[in-house]
Amino acid sequence: MSLLCVLRHFTICVVVLFANRIVALTFDEFARNLTNNELILTEPLFDIARLVLSDVFPETIIPPVRLWDIARQYVPNSRGFVLPLFYGNSVLGFSLLIDFERKFGLKIPVEVPHCGDLDIEIQEQMIARFPSVRVYDVCDLAALEQYNGHKIFCRNVKECHDIFRSFLIGVLAVVYSTFDEIMLLDADTQYFSDPTETWELEDVKETGVLLFRDRVVEPYKFLLELTDQGNHGLRRLHQFLGTFDPRPYHFLGHIPTKSAPKGWVANVSSTAFRHYKPSKLAMTTHAWNFLSGHNIDSSFVLWKKSKQPRATTLLASFVSLNGVPPPPSYGDKEFFFFACELAETAYAVSKYGAGSITSNDPLSNNTGLCGDALHYLPARQSSQNWSLSASDGVPFYTNGDYISTWDPKHDNLFHSMSTPGNSYPSALKRPWTHVGCLQHRVVVNASEAMKNAVAERIRAMREVQFDLFGL
Repeated sequence: MSLLCVLRHFTICVVVLFANRIVALTFDEFARNLTNNELILTEPLFDIARLVLSDVFPETIIPPVRLWDIARQYVPNSRGFVLPLFYGNSVLGFSLLIDFERKFGLKIPVEVPHCGDLDIEIQEQMIARFPSVRVYDVCDLAALEQYNGHKIFCRNVKECHDIFRSFLIGVLAVVYSTFDEIMLLDADTQYFSDPTETWELEDVKETGVLLFRDRVVEPYKFLLELTDQGNHGLRRLHQFLGTFDPRPYHFLGHIPTKSAPKGWVANVSSTAFRHYKPSKLAMTTHAWNFLSGHNIDSSFVLWKKSKQPRATTLLASFVSLNGVPPPPSYGDKEFFFFACELAETAYAVSKYGAGSITSNDPLSNNTGLCGDALHYLPARQSSQNWSLSASDGVPFYTNGDYISTWDPKHDNLFHSMSTPGNSYPSALKRPWTHVGCLQHRVVVNASEAMKNAVAERIRAMREVQFDLFGL
């Protein structure tokens, strides 16, 4: 483009923007001002402005403002559990609510979204037990959404079933939740302390977000698969962040955060980050540094929409039909991480690496363990602000269906102690799975309180199985 063309583009942009008092430089806001009769332009000038702005600030098929309009239909200052279910995990999910009620009291509302695959009998039993629980078909809602004749999430209900009868239902559930502060839960999680207390973490109060690190897996899968440009060492993680253009979302609010030093970007990745500045937090993860194909475990997520409108809209974009490429994630694992990163917003991540919990005997000299994922929280000090900066971690929750097979009468229970998230544990590869067993960890016997917690959950599962199926 010649210098004259550049100057012409710049002049037209300046005239258009000043004439309409547009603060956010996206065509979404430009169009919104037009519909509000705030635009003082002739039709030809409007057409010219559309061409210029779409060149400088590229549009998506579904405008971000439309996606935010869907996601912002929450009740102000509300919070609650969001527990996506389907027939296959309904016993686990139902028993989780019973477990919460008995251990901590079911203090807050619950939404149970499904995708047309949760039996009516199960829904009725759940509502009879917990009248305040809202069970709804999120795919029915998604199938109705459209913009200017274009379907937003799926072309029909069947396509919604094809797409969202998967891990992605969690992302869609966050978009459609009527809660502002969301605690997104997996059915196959087991808690050793009250999860609602995590809202009191200073880091969560500041950002509205809490994510947990995933287990270390092979450094050539998932996020770290080689791209078509693999001969240059480019991986899917860096390519996605380097080529995604988040500028159409910049009119939405975020929590400013410091980006990583420029030298880091040049040293770690061979791709050019034109429109996005990686955070220091992202660039210290194992995935970024070519050590693990996974980064974040989405089995427990705290998310506050009102604090993170830009990241929430990016989440919606990832599962919409707007031409935006989805993150290179296994299921929804890293969607929340990618949304926060591309929003260039502050977010909180547990400082601990994922551990392991199992009844299997530890590896030699109690230095390793093969089992389900275990996550930690800092020990709470009542005299201080509770923050992720605290040192020692205590078991918070485990993720995996192992809880359904543990025998409290005959099985032992072991777990690894917490380690810093930036430490890189050795992995003993198992031939039947991509997840390695943790080595060079301190392994201990689970406390009686932890064993009792699992035993109580198993009792709740058996009650549900009997009530629903007579088993």
